Amino acid sequence: SDSFNPSNKPNVHVIESFADGTTIYYNENGGTREYGIKTSDGFEFTIAGNAGKKSIIAATPKGFLLNIDELNQYVQIKTEKDNHVVLSDKEQFIEVKTTGGHVSRLDDKEKKITIQTSGGSSTVMDDGAGTVTTQNSGGAKIVHQGSNVMIN
Repeated sequence: SDSFNPSNKPNVHVIESFADGTTIYYNENGGTREYGIKTSDGFEFTIAGNAGKKSIIAATPKGFLLNIDELNQYVQIKTEKDNHVVLSDKEQFIEVKTTGGHVSRLDDKEKKITIQTSGGSSTVMDDGAGTVTTQNSGGAKIVHQGSNVMIN
């Protein structure tokens, strides 16, 4: 969304434009304060530092992304096919998601570890409730709580 496009960002200053189409720019549109490099083949690197955005973003034309966001306190890594990892200090979790929809989440704030398949089967280890719940996509469930085991 913050990609360099001089036609709709009148306060973008081109610092250097090279013969191959690569551009180094400074964007102060709306107080953005963002430096960037955009290559002619679509690679982009930006550094933003202002009240609303403090980040370093590296992106490729095929959709690979590395986003280090100091303001929101997270790091995101994403692949072309949308596999991604999020490390969040602010929300206190680490999440890994595959292209197929499988998710693994370690959540310190909620005191839970969740593993879920794209088909809906899951295991939730909940330290807050003191339970481990395993459920398949058909609804069959096993709950371990203390020394009790409940099967549904």
